[in-house]
Amino acid sequence: MAAALLLCIALIIALPLLVIGLLIKRSGPVRPVAPPLRPVGPQWARDPTRRHDYRFWNGRCWTAEVSDRGVPSTDPVTEY
Repeated sequence: MAAALLLCIALIIALPLLVIGLLIKRSGPVRPVAPPLRPVGPQWARDPTRRHDYRFWNGRCWTAEVSDRGVPSTDPVTEY
């Protein structure tokens, strides 16, 4: 009878831990989100301010030249 009681207690403790372990293993490790990289060389790239589709990177900094659905315009760069 004592053995049956110990088995029940072990199952009550072990089963939730096993389930939690399986859930953690399935989800995998949490990976940090990397900050957006600056493009290499002059090019049109996704607008880091997210106000426009694209913004021109001149190789050193973002310019005021922007594009939305292929239509060019200008918008001064602000902090993002």
